[in-house]
Amino acid sequence: MLSANLRWATHHNDSGNYIQGYRDLTLCDVGVDNATTVESADDYALVTAMVSYHKGDGCAVSSLNLTFHMIPALDQLYWRIDRVDLR
Repeated sequence: MLSANLRWATHHNDSGNYIQGYRDLTLCDVGVDNATTVESADDYALVTAMVSYHKGDGCAVSSLNLTFHMIPALDQLYWRIDRVDLR
């Protein structure tokens, strides 16, 4: 669930581009560890997490320590990823 800003800035609002990017990784699995809400308000949240991508023929693990900048969806029933930074 990406924000309109992230969809445009990263994938030129092309969902096929987004999907193909993950297909090109040949993912076997993705895992999230140590997800922590660092900051939270009605209109913004900052979440850190270790994301492990298992990819390729041998499902090799590539872990990234990421910071997610989140904004609420219009109906405010869930959050959208607005920006991701490598920590």
